[in-house]
Amino acid sequence: MAFLNPPHAALLLAPFAWLDFATAFRLWTALQLALVVLIARTTATVVRATAPLDRWTVFTAVGAFWPLFYAVQIGQLSLVLLLALLRLFLTLEEEADEKVDARAGAWLFVLSLKPQLLPLLLMVLVAMGRARALAWALLFAVTAVVLSSIVLGFAVWGSYVRGLVHLERFFAQGTPEHMVSLRGLLSLLFGPSTTTAYLSVGALVAVAFAAAAAWRRHPVRSDAPAALAHRFAATVALTLFFCPHLFVQDVTLWIAPLAIFHRSVINAPTRASFARFALAWPLLFLVVAAIAGATGSSVMPLALAPITVALTWLVRADHWSAAEAQ
Repeated sequence: MAFLNPPHAALLLAPFAWLDFATAFRLWTALQLALVVLIARTTATVVRATAPLDRWTVFTAVGAFWPLFYAVQIGQLSLVLLLALLRLFLTLEEEADEKVDARAGAWLFVLSLKPQLLPLLLMVLVAMGRARALAWALLFAVTAVVLSSIVLGFAVWGSYVRGLVHLERFFAQGTPEHMVSLRGLLSLLFGPSTTTAYLSVGALVAVAFAAAAAWRRHPVRSDAPAALAHRFAATVALTLFFCPHLFVQDVTLWIAPLAIFHRSVINAPTRASFARFALAWPLLFLVVAAIAGATGSSVMPLALAPITVALTWLVRADHWSAAEAQ
């Protein structure tokens, strides 16, 4: 996926190319499994699962999620991005100071490995007034650009942009059945084309402006952490649904908005019903994968069903007011 990830992602993974294939494969798989453990523990922290049974329930749900298993199986960066989303939220919950903002900027920079995730997340930090976190993220980004340019050559950035335009049309538009997002749905309904790509990008831009307006209209109070959790979860959910590139393995990222939203309703009457819905995802996606494998059909239409329910649940206006009242 080098053409979909910026050059500093290649720089990050370059050491694996110094190894023979079998060693590199085993090392990357070991790192992936370590990330699964970190993600499970971080998810338990996000949902405030402190009792042993609650923690093991979260661990099981994370480990049994089929898109996560698929991401490990094909060695994707989805796990790194999921951990960054979860840690970014936990960092933003802390009282802002120089060290906290540096960590927030670092996690935001990690998410630049998939730049399509950034527009709404950058908007969140702007709306929260976290200028220092944005400055740290910019510092990390500039450092990455300089280092990757020194190692790979300054021409790599121009080559990346040119290659992205050409290869994105060849790869992404040729496999709409693997895109579990608005773009995948548009591609299946109207066929893969440049128009559907532009429509999905335009929709993401429109949603970014709408979300920014919502953040400004309903600012998050420092004494209402549930509001931040709900707002952040809804923003991530919108990012994922309207992301121009969201393949099956990237559905792993939906663990973040589900876990974070559960934190916002932890004392609300809807907690139990939402918990049951979220914990059903491993089984739902196992069924989706089984049906797709048995019939040879696309996983996308079936996979979009629980995603659409989750998106609707997370952006409903009454949840915004309920979260702010807690």
